[in-house]
Amino acid sequence: YWYSCLILDSLFPLSFGMLFIYLLVLLYRNSRWEVVINWPLLIVLSDLLENSTTAVLLLNYPNRFESVAQLGSIFTSFKWSFIVIFVGLLGLGLGIRDKKKQKIN
Repeated sequence: YWYSCLILDSLFPLSFGMLFIYLLVLLYRNSRWEVVINWPLLIVLSDLLENSTTAVLLLNYPNRFESVAQLGSIFTSFKWSFIVIFVGLLGLGLGIRDKKKQKIN
């Protein structure tokens, strides 16, 4: 299972990270908010760090590393917080885009 945590579970955050960046590029490129395009990198980083802590725990089983487990929990919380903010950025970008379309029409 540690193998899938390190290798296979790394493919998922990298792929959704690229998708999330692409969506933000579509919404925010050439705008003053262009800096938010990199936000998904925080999601990817926190997910990879979470996977790494899980792999460390699995590789050292049956030994218990409470500090590593707590760190993994923190990375999980960061990941989901960053995802919530990403969804907000997506909604904001769609709203801005619709407003621009209304001005054109």
